[in-house]
This record gives sequence, structure tokens and C-alpha cells, in this order.
Amino acid sequence: MGRDLTTARRARRQHGTVGLMSSGWRRQLARLDETTRAPGAWALVLLVVFLTSLTQPAVTFFSKPTDYTILHLVLEFASMAVSFMVFALAWNLRRRTSNSQIMVLGVASLVIVLVDLAHTLSYAGMPDFITPSGPEKAIYFWLVGRFVAAVGFLVVALVPVRHWSQRAWGIALASAVAFVVVIWWIGLAHFDWLPRTFIAGEGLTRFKVVSEYVLATAYLAAAVLLVQRARREASVEIAWLACASWTLALTELFFTLYASVTDIFNLLGHVFKVIAYFMVYRAVFMAGVQDPQRRLQREQSLLRSLIDSVPDLISYKDKRGAYLGANSAFANFSGMSAENLVGSSAVGLTMVNDTALSVDAPPGRTDSRDTRRFEEWLVGSDGEPAAFDTLTTPYVGPDGESLGSIEVRRNVSRQKRDEARIENLALFDQLTGLPNRTRLGEQLLTLTSSAQAHVDGLALLYLDLDDFKTINDTIGHRVGDLVLQETGRRLREAIGEGDVVARLGGDEFAVALPGRDANAATTFAVDLLARIAEPILIDQHELIVTASVGISMFPENGEEFEDLAREADSAMSRAKAQGRNGLRFFTSAMQEESALRLAMLSALRRALENGEFLLEYQPQASLTDGSVVGVEALIRWQHPDFGLLPPSAFIGLAEDSGLIHGIGDWVVQEAIRDAQMWEAQGLPPVIVAVNISAVQFRQRGLARRISEVLDATGFPAQRLEVELTESVAMGAPEIAEETLAGLHDLGVQIAIDDFGTGYSSLAYLTRFRVNRLKIDGSFVHQLGIDPEVEAIVSAIIELAKALHCTTVAEGVETHLQREKLIGLGCDVLQGYLFSRPVAASEIPGILVRNQMSVG
Repeated sequence: MGRDLTTARRARRQHGTVGLMSSGWRRQLARLDETTRAPGAWALVLLVVFLTSLTQPAVTFFSKPTDYTILHLVLEFASMAVSFMVFALAWNLRRRTSNSQIMVLGVASLVIVLVDLAHTLSYAGMPDFITPSGPEKAIYFWLVGRFVAAVGFLVVALVPVRHWSQRAWGIALASAVAFVVVIWWIGLAHFDWLPRTFIAGEGLTRFKVVSEYVLATAYLAAAVLLVQRARREASVEIAWLACASWTLALTELFFTLYASVTDIFNLLGHVFKVIAYFMVYRAVFMAGVQDPQRRLQREQSLLRSLIDSVPDLISYKDKRGAYLGANSAFANFSGMSAENLVGSSAVGLTMVNDTALSVDAPPGRTDSRDTRRFEEWLVGSDGEPAAFDTLTTPYVGPDGESLGSIEVRRNVSRQKRDEARIENLALFDQLTGLPNRTRLGEQLLTLTSSAQAHVDGLALLYLDLDDFKTINDTIGHRVGDLVLQETGRRLREAIGEGDVVARLGGDEFAVALPGRDANAATTFAVDLLARIAEPILIDQHELIVTASVGISMFPENGEEFEDLAREADSAMSRAKAQGRNGLRFFTSAMQEESALRLAMLSALRRALENGEFLLEYQPQASLTDGSVVGVEALIRWQHPDFGLLPPSAFIGLAEDSGLIHGIGDWVVQEAIRDAQMWEAQGLPPVIVAVNISAVQFRQRGLARRISEVLDATGFPAQRLEVELTESVAMGAPEIAEETLAGLHDLGVQIAIDDFGTGYSSLAYLTRFRVNRLKIDGSFVHQLGIDPEVEAIVSAIIELAKALHCTTVAEGVETHLQREKLIGLGCDVLQGYLFSRPVAASEIPGILVRNQMSVG
């Protein structure tokens, strides 16, 4: 019998050796990567031990099986202890997400503990365990435990990871206990239902051997599947489970080889089982404890790196206000290391003041449940103050208890400087450093809102430098800027505490004097004008600058800044118009004038569209034969309320508002249309003269627009005369030369109106190629009365002859004036002596009568 068992054992040993050493399995082990390296090494070592044991004789350590009982008891309790540790660990990890694998291993381990306990207590040589102990009873419980382990490994290998709820975990645990109860009940009460696994004197039955091979195959299959999954998921935990399954497969092979329960194969089988269960524990421990701790450490390290890389100052405190930690930026600013900060409640951050930049009250207790945001100025280790936008957020534990607060401080010093710069740009003049108009309005609102201002009043002074444009044009804008800076400095020196000075733009300034009546304002203004008129020495230029001042009073002239500003500006304009270097208070008459001007402007904007303009013509007669040689077109406005208005009533307003361009174009077009109408009636052709304002003349493109009108109407250019005053032509000589050259090239006649009243440059007159000089009526009226004026008129006529120009005398009203002009050699007269300005419909009659009288 002994030889048969030995022969069978050797045959099974050779069969197992061939299967395990197949080339496919060697390649599988060779492909172990970094993830499966350590488990693979264990698997290889255990395989070497297994193969080595096959070459050794079946050594028996104990002469009698009962002597082996104690060692068996130790080994089984060791494996049960490890299995229970797996169950206990799984129980503590039951609330994890994706916990199905750990739960399967935990439930299986509990079943294995209880079944192996029955196996141990039923082992031969142990006291009776309810029923007599013996080999078959022990083998039964052994096989059940091993099949449960194999099923557990296959489930882990094949079933995707899921989450088991608490209810599912309870059902699984109850099912496991029920399964164990059934297994115990069968093994203890109905053992006769089971097939034979061991026959005394013969050894293991075929059922037992086949069962061991089935288990070995199941373990090997599970090991292969687990290895593939471990490599696919790069999971070292799964790799350890694969190694455990592999080890249990070797264990089952050991139990197919022993001939005696006390030989080396049985002993190694039990040792391998203990090792396998330790591997299972290691896998569960790594998955449930070690890996989460490592991930936590990595996340903490990453979070630490992220926090340290943030330039904001980040710190966190406990409820008592003691620091629990801070990032590098906070440590650098405070001058303390992150380690020294821990436990400290004072880190050397000093507030510059308690109210600076606060938008919310700074947080008090750190256990507040409110998130707070505020701004503060702190002084760091370098001694420099810095502005911070601080956010304090409480943090609480899982039970809702407040643990302290997290403080995030963002350095906004640059932002504050930029805001101050933007505010300075928005509210202050960059040349003088004075407040601008916007800032003046804000300050004046504060001043006029105070009760003191309503009691004592307030004076607003508008100041404009006289002839400042001349400085810019003659000496240069750099000198002009220096003059403005010096004026601003003198204004600052002149004001007292509580007064406000501002630059409004250009050469205009304003001074607000709270608590001053009209007399005090007058005294201040007179002193201010004297200060400004003091000589200014710039680049060896001694400049004397004067100013005009307008004053409005609060609340007499208004209670709003815009009202006071408008009225002070009106008074300043009146002071400038009345001689400059003076002051004027705003009066009701000025207010009425301003209201009238506003109404006139509103009506003027609609006048052209409504057809309210008309032209009158004043004939010009030759002093040689009395024939009509031309007419001057004079615009009139038929105002719906004020009647027929002369140009002096609205041309200035049209120039200021920019409406003059449309009106001027209309005059040219209407004058040409009337001239063509007269010619169509068979009347002799005459020259039509139109006046060009200063604003029209200084805008480039005048010659182009007139050319377009001439082309559109077909009117001969030589019969159109453009009149402009001497001051307009000489005020911008470069533009004048360009524009007049363009008109001359078109063939348009050019006349200088009011010659002798402005200032002339003979050099420019020769370059302008003027066709006519018109002698102003103020000179004509003095002919025969003032010999000096007669000499001036004679000089103008001689100058015109020298320039090959004709002369036209305006405002001729008496025969004496006519005779004087003839004697001086004037060419053409214009005035009431010949004809008043008449409507276009009356010109044909004048031309017919003139033709008859001349003929």
C-alpha cells in the first residue's frame, strides 16, 4: 500500500512539474513589469521552493500523526488569524467608495475563518468536536474553505469594481454566516451525505485528489486573470492577490503529493497557505490603508506646492487665533519661517491704521461662520507698508464644528497706486497739478452742501488769461505751458485755507471762495489780478500776462455747480469784452442775454431748413461813368419772433456753433442763382460779391466747395467775388495764401473788405493776388472833415494802383464824399448815395434804369 501511494505521488509530481514549467507560463513571468515585480519575485521564490521539494524524499517529521497535531494547530490558527485580520480590515473599510473587491475578500475571509476553525477542531488527534474528529471530517471543512477562497479570487478577477451599500454589505455578511451554519450542520450532523475523501490504510480517494486539482486549476486561472488585470490597471494590490492565488495553487499541489500527514509536503502546504493569506492581507491593507495614505501624502505635498507657489499670503488659524500654518509668501512677508509660525498668534504684521481702506469690519473671533472680506494696510519684515485685499473664510470639521479660519491676503499695493494714478488723471490737471473741472464740481458740491456755506455764501471766480494765444503763436507752446504752471502756482499762493483752485482747461482757471460775500470776493479778485500781472521771466523773455475775471455768487446766482459755472463764465466773457484785465459780477441782464442767446441758437439751427434766410443786394457803381459794375450780397434772417435781423445779430452765433459753414454755402449758391436769373431776363452781367467769415476761411477746402458750386451751376468764376476782412486774411497768412491761390486759379475775384482798419503786411498782399481793396466806411465818412483821414484814403488808393487793384469805397452817403473819392482816383462807390440794399427782385429795375441813364 505504501509503494502504491509512493508511485501515485511520483506520477502526480511529474504531471504537475510539466504543467507548471510550460513555456507560456515562463513568458508570462518574464513579462512582469514594475507593478508586479515584488509579487512576481515572491511567486518565483515559492515556485523554486515547490520544485526543489519535488526532488527531495518525502521526509516525515513526526512518527505519529498525533504528534503533528500541535504544529497543525499553530499553523491553522496563524492562517485563521490572518484571515480574520483581512475580515476586520474589510469591515473597517466598508464605507469606502468602490468597495466591492474588499467586501468580497472580507466576507470570504470570515467564511474561511469559521470553516477552518471547524477543520482545525476536527483534525485527527483533536478532541471530539460535537462528533468524533477524524481525517475525513477535517478534509471536508478544508475543501470547503479552499473552494470559498477560490471563488473569492475568481470573483475579484472577473467582476468589475462596484460600490456595495451598507445594506448589500449586511446581506452579504448574513449570507456568509448562513452558509457557514449550513456547512457546519452538514459536516457535524449529516456527514454521511458527503463522498469519501480518505480511506484508512489506502490514503486519499480520487474525489479528494480531483478536488485538489480543480482547486489548483481555479487558483491558477484566478492568478493569470489577476496578473493581466494588475498589468492593465498598474495595480500592485491586484498583483499581490495574483501572487496569493498562485501560492494557494501551489498549496493545493502540495496536498496532492503527500503520502503522510506528517511529511514535508503537508507541512509546506500549510506554510504556503499562511503565506498566501498574508499576501491577501497585504493587498487589502495596501488598497484600503497604505495607498490612501500615500495618495493623501501626495495630495498634501501637491497642495503644499500649490499654496507655496501662490503669491498671495495664505495662513490658517485655530479657534484661539494661533497659527496652524502658512505658505512661503506669508512667511517671507512676516519674516518668520513656516515652522516658527505654528502655534504663534503674533507674527509681526502691523496694521498701518485701523480704518485704512476698510470696506468691512476686520474679523474678530476666528470661529465666526461668516466669510469676510476687507482691505488693510500691513507692514511686513522689510518695514514697507503694503495694501492687502483680505478674505477670511471659516473652516469646519465633518461634524460641523468650527475649527478655525483660513486667511488669504492679496497684495493690491500696485492696484492702489494705479487707482490713485487713474484718479489723479481723472481729477487733476497734469500740467499744473491743480484739480480739474470734474474735481472742482465735486469739491463745490461739498462746499455748497454745508450749512456754513448757506449762512456765509460762496463766490466762484472764473479767470481767463488775456491774449494767451499770442504767446503760444509767437514764442511757442513750451513757454505757454510754463506760463500756465506759473499762473497755477500764483493762484495756489493767493488762496487761503478752505479755498479751492482748479484749472478748467486751456488758459481758464477757477477759484471757489467759501464764506465770502461780494465785497470779499472783489478784494480777492483785485489782489489776484495784481499777482498775475507781475512780470514772468522765462528764457530771457519778460512776459506780462493779464487776466479777466468773472464772478458768480452762491446762492444768489444759483445753487448748482453748473449754474454757477455758466454764470461765472458769462461774467468773465463780459469782462474780457469790456477791455480785459478786469472783473465783472454776473447780473440778471447777463442771464437774460444768455437766455436770449440760447433761444437764438435753437432757432438758428432750424432757420436754414425752414427757409428763413434771404439775400439783399447793394449795387456798386463806377465813379467814372456811373454804371453798375457789381452787387454785394448781404444775408438777412427773417426771424419768426424778432423780424428781419441783420448779419451782426446772428453771424457771430453761427460761427461759435459751427452753423456758419452751411449758411455760407447757401449764400454762395443763392447769390449765383439770383445772378443767373437776372441774366436770363436779358440784363447786363454784373459781378456778385459774397462775404466769407473767419471760420469759413480758416477751414481748408473752401476753394474746393466753391469750385463744386461753379461746376454745378455753370456760373463764370470771374463774375464771383469773394470778400474777406483784412484781419481774417492776415490772422492766418499761410492758410490765406493757400486758399486765395486756389480761388485765384479758379478765376474768382478776391476783395479785401474794411481795408485799413486792421493790420496789413505788404509782402502778403503782393502774394495774395488781390483784385480789389474796399475802403472802410469809417474813413469815407471823414472825407471833407479830417485831412488826415483823406490822406489815409489817398494812400490806400495809391497802394491799390501799385498792386494793380481796383478800389471800392463803402458807405458813401453824400455828394461831397463822392467828389472827394473821384478826385482821389477811387474806382467804385457803394453806399446809400447810390442805393440801399434791396431785394433780389428790385435789382433788375435798378439795372434797367442805370443802363438807360448811362446810355
